[in-house]
Amino acid sequence: MTTGNIDFMDVACLDGFKVLKLPYKPGADPWTRYSMFVFLPDARDGLSTMVDVVTASPAYLYGILAEMKRKPVSIQLPKFEISFSWSDLKRDLGRLGLSLPFSPEAVDLRGMCKEEDVAGGARRPTFMSKVAHKAVVKVNEAGTEAAAVIVHSVGGGGPPPDLVEFTADHPFTFFIMEE
Repeated sequence: MTTGNIDFMDVACLDGFKVLKLPYKPGADPWTRYSMFVFLPDARDGLSTMVDVVTASPAYLYGILAEMKRKPVSIQLPKFEISFSWSDLKRDLGRLGLSLPFSPEAVDLRGMCKEEDVAGGARRPTFMSKVAHKAVVKVNEAGTEAAAVIVHSVGGGGPPPDLVEFTADHPFTFFIMEE
């Protein structure tokens, strides 16, 4: 479990669960902000009920995010790593109606290739033959592998009166969102 000081974080305490926002440092584009939102049910066996409530309506989810307030939070979050691979998206994208980029007769994607990619001097029509996707999320004491979490620590005295205990010692879920 990652443990640490009391940090001021955006958090929402709702009926039956809490949501913690862990912002990533801005990347190359300063206008782009990503955050990990960790959803922790109060009940140890409350994950499925919480997911049902949160996913019932997109408006409800955005309402939760709007309710978040900066408060002192004591965070205990386990180290974890999740990876996901999808080696052949072509078939599934075709089922969704996206077939044009995969058709050698109907599409020409030559504009996506560099000049030095030309074989034999003549540019041949180009199409997509395969699409794959892989994502990895690692969380540890330093944040995530992709980017560090921005944290502001507070010291001295006892815990603040409005301290939120965020102890993820039972099933939880998260998502990463561009804000």
